[in-house]
Amino acid sequence: MVIPVRNEEGCLAPLVQGLLRRYDSSICRVIVVDDNSTDSTGSIADDLARRNPKITVIHRENPPGVGRALREGFQAVPPQVTHVLMMDGDFLANISEVADLIDQAAEGYDVVFGSRYCWAFGFYGYPYLKRICNRSFHLLARHTLGIKVNDLSNNFKIIKKDVLAACQFQATDFAINAETGLYPLLAGATWCEVPVKWVTRSASMGNSKFHVFRIANSYFQVLRRCRRQRAELEAHIAGK
Repeated sequence: MVIPVRNEEGCLAPLVQGLLRRYDSSICRVIVVDDNSTDSTGSIADDLARRNPKITVIHRENPPGVGRALREGFQAVPPQVTHVLMMDGDFLANISEVADLIDQAAEGYDVVFGSRYCWAFGFYGYPYLKRICNRSFHLLARHTLGIKVNDLSNNFKIIKKDVLAACQFQATDFAINAETGLYPLLAGATWCEVPVKWVTRSASMGNSKFHVFRIANSYFQVLRRCRRQRAELEAHIAGK
C-alpha cells in the first residue's frame, strides 16, 4: 500500500490506523511517502511507524510532487508483495471500500479501479469544474485510445506489482494518477471497476492541493504520450 501525503496532519493517523485495524491480515506494508510536508505530518508518520513494523515512512526532499512521491513509494514495495493499493491521504471515507477492491483483485484482475463515475451517488461536494475537466479527459481517452474506464484517474486503485513495475511513469504531479490508469491498460492489463464515493475535505483536513488549471496541461500531455506509444506499437506490429 502506497499513500502519498503532504500536509495531512489531520488525516494520516486515522487513515492508516483504520486501514490496519480492518485489513491487517491483507496488508504486508503501508508505505507513507511524506512529500516535504511543512506541518506535523512527517512526525505523525514516524510515530505510526514506531508503533507498527508494517509501516514504512519515506521523507522526500524538494521539489515536491505527487508523481515523484508515488514513484518513490513504488520503488520501496517489498519483493513479497503481489498487489499495490494506492490511495490519497485524505480518503478516510473510503476505508470500508478497500474491501471491494481487494475482493476483485482476488478474482485475478490486473487493475481494479475505484470509480466515482460508475454509479449515481458517488459524489459529496465534488466541485463542478473538476467534474467537467474529468469528464473531458475521459472523453478524449475514450475517443483517442479506446479506453472505456469510467474513472481511470482516481488515485484509488489496486494494481498487480509486476504490471506496475513494467510501467515507466513520467508525470511529477497529479497527472501520474492518469498514468497509473492508462499505462497498464495500453499494455493489455485486465481490469474492472468498483463503485466508490468522493467526499469533500472537512475544514480540519485543510485545503486541497489539486488545482485544475495548474495541472490540466499535464493530464493532456499524458494522453499525448499514450497516443504516441499506441502509434509506435501499431507501426511495430504492422512491420512484422
